[in-house]
Amino acid sequence: MLFPEPGWLSGRPVQFPDSLKGAVPEVSYQASALIRPQSVRRSPLGVRLVLTPDLSLIGGSGPAAAAFTMGLLVEYRLWNRLSVQAGVLRSMKRYDTAGENYEWPRYYHQRRPDRIDAVCLIYDVPVNLRYDVWQTPRYRIFISSGLTTYVMPKEDYTYWYEKPDPSIKWWGAPDKPGTERFLFSHLNLSAGYERQFSRHWAWQIEPFLKMPLGGVGYGNIRLTNIGAFASMRYSF
Repeated sequence: MLFPEPGWLSGRPVQFPDSLKGAVPEVSYQASALIRPQSVRRSPLGVRLVLTPDLSLIGGSGPAAAAFTMGLLVEYRLWNRLSVQAGVLRSMKRYDTAGENYEWPRYYHQRRPDRIDAVCLIYDVPVNLRYDVWQTPRYRIFISSGLTTYVMPKEDYTYWYEKPDPSIKWWGAPDKPGTERFLFSHLNLSAGYERQFSRHWAWQIEPFLKMPLGGVGYGNIRLTNIGAFASMRYSF
C-alpha cells in the first residue's frame, strides 16, 4: 500500500506516487491563518460629553454639599498612549464654612460672620494630560492630571451671626463685583476606565479630585471638589 509523503503534516501540498496520478485528484492542504479580533478604529480627535455629581468642601467646614456638573471636552491623541484635553464644565457649587475660613474685607465695619452659606455659579476650564496605563482594542485604563481655571460670574452668600450686634444697622452681604477669573486655581487628579462599544462611540467613568492651589470667590476660600465623571466620547 502506498502512502503520501509526510509533507501533509507540515502544510505543504500532498505528493502522490506517479502510479496514482490521474486516478486520484490532487488535493492541497494549507495551514489556516490565526484569526485575530479587529481593533476598533480610533481617531486622534474626539469630543466628550461630561455629566457628574460632585461634592464641594473646605477644610474645617461642615458636611460636603452635592452639586451637578455638565460640560464638553475636546480631546486630541498626541501619541499612542498620551492625549491632551480641554473644555468647559458648568456647575453650581454649594458649601458652608466657618467664618475663619472666609477672607473678610478690612474696610467693612461689620464684623466677620460666624458662618457663611454660599451658592456660586462656576465655569470650570480644565487643561489636562491623559496617559493610558493599560490598553486593548476595546478598553483602556488611564490616569490624568492638569490645571483648572475657575470663572465665577455669580456668587450668592448668606452670613450668619450667633450674637448679632444691635448697634449695627446693616446685616447684608457686601456688594460683589462682576465676573471673577481665577487662573489655574486647582490641580486636577483623576483615574478612569474607558470602554469602546462601536466604531465612533465609547463610554467612560472617571473618579476625580480638584485640589485648591489658591483661593477663589469673594472670600478667597480654598475650595476642594471630588466626584466621578460619567461621559460619552465620539471619535471622528
